[in-house]
Amino acid sequence: MLRRIETTACSEVYECVDPDLKRRVAVKLFDVKDRLLEMLPYSREQWRVRFLREARLLGQIDNPYVVPVLDLARHDDEPFYVMPFVKTTLLREMGGGGDVDEPSARTYPMPLARTILVLSQIAQGLHAFHARGLVHRDLKPRNILLTKRVTGIVKLCDPGVAKFPGGGGSVEEYWLGVREYIPPEQQEDASSVEPSADIYAVGVIAHKMLSGDLPPVEPEDIGFPGADVPDGLVDLIRAALSPDKALRPQDAREFFARLQRITV
Repeated sequence: MLRRIETTACSEVYECVDPDLKRRVAVKLFDVKDRLLEMLPYSREQWRVRFLREARLLGQIDNPYVVPVLDLARHDDEPFYVMPFVKTTLLREMGGGGDVDEPSARTYPMPLARTILVLSQIAQGLHAFHARGLVHRDLKPRNILLTKRVTGIVKLCDPGVAKFPGGGGSVEEYWLGVREYIPPEQQEDASSVEPSADIYAVGVIAHKMLSGDLPPVEPEDIGFPGADVPDGLVDLIRAALSPDKALRPQDAREFFARLQRITV
């Protein structure tokens, strides 16, 4: 082990070296915290099942914009999985640090071309989830890994609270995710959300990439004064952030198709 990269509510992530391949890897070890057990009506074993399901899901996805899983094993009877080491995150590229995602903290606006490229890669990675009937439910800049800053490739990760087809494992009337990045229906009941909930999160991320701030409450108030943002992209972000899920792009495929039609 070289260092601890991150502590989450249900895991510890370490930078390590694979002794056989002599390369850096990231190891995510199951370690659910008491505060999470107190906050939500899931037992430690239920969180362990979610962790294993997360690892197996990532191990089954073959997509250039989703982080792959190289191995799944146990240490002291607790599961861990191994991923390629990915250098940074979208949060860091936005200038927001990397250990704590404070949604209200201002970040630096990113160049338009880079924003569109990152959005395109997010949508293509997210399609790997939506095509399987999954809803990620926890998209945020810290969960969007990048192989390097400024020119790096997106690697989506952390589908630990993903909604599976049929809603298995979700409890009605509870919400999951970071409030600033999830739509109204997910804040009311995370068990019934559809892929359009993830599109709302992409809209929040897009607005923050272009402006450095969270979007206004009303989508019609969205604008980027002083920035040469195409009308088509403004309209797409407004649609993604609609409180009415029927008015959003319904999944990552539709969002990507609309993004492709935007001319810069």
